[in-house]
Amino acid sequence: LKLQFLYLIEVAAATTPPQALLPMAAPPAVNAALLSKEAVERAVLFCVTNGITTATKDGFHHCPVMAAPTPFPKKQFERARAAQPAFNKLVDGVSRDFAFLEETLGATAKADPFTGKLYEIFQKVYCGAKAAYQPLMLGMHRADYMLDTSAAASFSEWTAKQIEINTIASAFAGLSSLTNKFHQFAAAMEDDAGGAIPLSESDLEFPKGLATAFYAQAGVSLADGASPDRPRVDGVVLFVIQPGERNVDRALLSQVLFSKFRVKTIERTLDEIAARGSLGADNGLVVDGHAVRVAYFRAGYTPDDYEVAGGAGGAWDARLMMEQSSAVKCPSIPYHLAGTKKIQQVLCDGAVLRRFLSEAEAAEAMSFFATMSGLEDSPASAEVIRAALAAPDDWLLKPQREGGGNLIFGEAMTEVLAAPTEDNKSEFILMKKIRPPPVKSAVIRAGVAHHEVFISELGIYGLYLGDGTATLINVAAGHLLRSKPEHKADGGVASGVAALDSVQLVE
Repeated sequence: LKLQFLYLIEVAAATTPPQALLPMAAPPAVNAALLSKEAVERAVLFCVTNGITTATKDGFHHCPVMAAPTPFPKKQFERARAAQPAFNKLVDGVSRDFAFLEETLGATAKADPFTGKLYEIFQKVYCGAKAAYQPLMLGMHRADYMLDTSAAASFSEWTAKQIEINTIASAFAGLSSLTNKFHQFAAAMEDDAGGAIPLSESDLEFPKGLATAFYAQAGVSLADGASPDRPRVDGVVLFVIQPGERNVDRALLSQVLFSKFRVKTIERTLDEIAARGSLGADNGLVVDGHAVRVAYFRAGYTPDDYEVAGGAGGAWDARLMMEQSSAVKCPSIPYHLAGTKKIQQVLCDGAVLRRFLSEAEAAEAMSFFATMSGLEDSPASAEVIRAALAAPDDWLLKPQREGGGNLIFGEAMTEVLAAPTEDNKSEFILMKKIRPPPVKSAVIRAGVAHHEVFISELGIYGLYLGDGTATLINVAAGHLLRSKPEHKADGGVASGVAALDSVQLVE
């Protein structure tokens, strides 16, 4: 799952009525010249000639992309980047505290079948006196943020609030960089001096992380393994994909892995791994005759991935086999479980957060947190639930599900809150909505510009590799901006709701 919704339980904020919000000043406007017919035609040509594309049943088409970059406060962008190593450290710390995972997720695993299956594998592989597992774990994360306008009136005072940290299948690391290059090109064509458009390094950093893990698993340094003067290390990185995978972003990472680091890749679905994978000597993972040193999950974050694959438990058998293997997993099951909403609710307690971070790191992390609560029986939860029932438009429910389209709003939310079952109390997290600034712009879909009002979400990529004793990598690894129409409640780029975007930094 994704490391979701780090929100501080803050009853005072939770009970603030909507009418108490400060008047919002307009954010800086996008460059109108980039919305012209000529600029849109130029944008489409750039996308199709530079690989900003997606596959459909009819062939390849350009991805939905914003015609102009979106203004974003430079200070908040830099704050989010600077905090990423601490969030990487937090994920790793939580993942390696098996007692904490068991204590926190026991009830949720019983209430939610999908979490329960992940938890079952976790206990089988990682818990017990005879547990044997690969200690080297690779995290390729993305922490997502929105600007919050509710506490300040001016653009320069708006603060970034964290929505989630994705620990599995953090997409668009390759396409983000290409989108930034498009917006740099478009702005230069119009002599736009509105602010810097930073280039994400995620297209290089994520392959570097995979390559470092690959060579570390073989006992070789990255410098030695990638050197053309040395024999190539055998084995592959396995990309675990969904059947009929259409996201071409992964191919960009695969190409860099081989061309820059001499690491070959293969792609297989969970169903294919179940049918043609096995454990060899020393629990080495072998798929179709290939020795797998790293298993990189681009699938496996939704129950659908397991239901369509195998049908009789084959996909879950594949996941267990990979977890038992000596291959480095990205993510491991503990990293996956660290993404549950229940874990994040507990981490909102400062005392618990300081269990994994230093005092200074915890204080900075807390500055990004917004209001959230579980539904368990407690005075604090009861107070937040009352606030949500009084102002339901300010709140939403998140179940233990990922992949978009799972948020619960309005009347459906109030029905759950009015009489939550015991399973509801473990399954759902209640969160207060962040109020991002609306920006007038245009999205280009299928060669046509659609002018609307948009809200944006900033992602900061993080890269972490360690074995619980030594940390090999811990860095911020680039960024992503996605924008969607203000009236759309949920959905991402893959679902056709949001579009790829770039930040234009403004002081």
